[in-house]
Amino acid sequence: MKNFIFTFVGILLTLSTAQAETYFGPTNISNLNTNNIVINGPANLKKINTSHLTITGPLEFADLEVKEQMTIYGPLINGQNLKCKKFNIIGPMKSKNINCDKFSAIGTIELQRLTVKQDMDIIGSLYITDFNIGRNIKIIGLLEATNGTIKDLEVTSSDITLQDVNINNIIINVNKGKQQTLYLKGKSLVKGNINFISGKGLIVKGSDVQIKGEITGAIIKSE
Repeated sequence: MKNFIFTFVGILLTLSTAQAETYFGPTNISNLNTNNIVINGPANLKKINTSHLTITGPLEFADLEVKEQMTIYGPLINGQNLKCKKFNIIGPMKSKNINCDKFSAIGTIELQRLTVKQDMDIIGSLYITDFNIGRNIKIIGLLEATNGTIKDLEVTSSDITLQDVNINNIIINVNKGKQQTLYLKGKSLVKGNINFISGKGLIVKGSDVQIKGEITGAIIKSE
């Protein structure tokens, strides 16, 4: 996770040298195909196709395709239909229909219908519904996930809720000595192992939940 933090900060401090279309103040753009967009101020974007997009300020969007990197410094108030390679945000986000290769965020993130081909790295709370994560999620913060698949999960949190989730392995790191509880609900399937590093974890397991691997550092309580 420390490597992610330094990498993310490095991304934020890197200035693009490519020729950019730059906007200041409230900006509304629609039906644009270009290479690089930089916006300093509130933005409302519709039907945009670009290679790079950087926004400092609140964002609303519909139907975006960013071939390389999208970076937001500020809240993403409402977003629908995004396809991009690398997505980075510092600020809260609430969106639907997101498809990207890599996803990094610092803030409270609420997503519906999410596909990430590789990894997700989150510092903050994550609420996801109807998702497919091709590789791993690493998160420092609360996690509530419903109806999806994850390869492996590494989380530092007191409360983790997985409902109807198919996952391989779960590692729960120590969280400042706090009681840590993993809620497994619905028809969740853990194919691999669950490991509470603290050795003091609690798993609240629903009647239809399956755990195929070993449990380390936790006791199980039926829901």
